[in-house]
Amino acid sequence: MVVGGLLDKTVTDTADKVPLLGDIPVIGALFRSDSKKVSKRNLMLFIRPTIIRDRDEYRQASSGQYTAFNNAQTKQRGKESSEASLSNDLLHIYPQQETQAFRQVSAAIDAFNLGGRP
Repeated sequence: MVVGGLLDKTVTDTADKVPLLGDIPVIGALFRSDSKKVSKRNLMLFIRPTIIRDRDEYRQASSGQYTAFNNAQTKQRGKESSEASLSNDLLHIYPQQETQAFRQVSAAIDAFNLGGRP
């Protein structure tokens, strides 16, 4: 799926002049130049849905996407991966950290995957 139509228009006015001479009335225009730059950008967002059927698939997909995103950011910043990356352990929710809401959502997902209702 592609979401488009997000437009950005930037107008930049620039005035360059020779100091003092560009400020003189009438003949100052000979020592001054004005320019206007208009730039337009169209943002397109590409969405690819993925069906995740169980917790292991979720963890694998989440970890893979996080790693790819982190590597891209690290490469863009020019730093080594070991300095700028966070541990993948931050992506996982350990049993002692599970809240009641998390358990309810997890049970609903498991019931849905088994063809039942939550």
